[in-house]
Amino acid sequence: IDTVLKDVTLVLLREPETILMNEGQSFVVYYNGQTYHIDILSIIEGPPATVTFDINGQIIQNLQEGQDYILVDGTILGISKIFFTLRNQKLN
Repeated sequence: IDTVLKDVTLVLLREPETILMNEGQSFVVYYNGQTYHIDILSIIEGPPATVTFDINGQIIQNLQEGQDYILVDGTILGISKIFFTLRNQKLN
């Protein structure tokens, strides 16, 4: 059975760091002296493709590629890429 993997590239822009995350994943990121508990709640194909995060209990909904969001502490969250791949897909 092929299933779709949903991935998002998350960029924290104070000191640019790029993180590749999958839908349903949780991460703890230590960044610029702060701790961020990041959950990818959903990635929707769209159009347009969107991603919803829970970051330290703050729900951030429907961010699209190229959009930024300023967290409460002033850190800028940027979505550089949302993409979809097939699991178990054979490459020729």
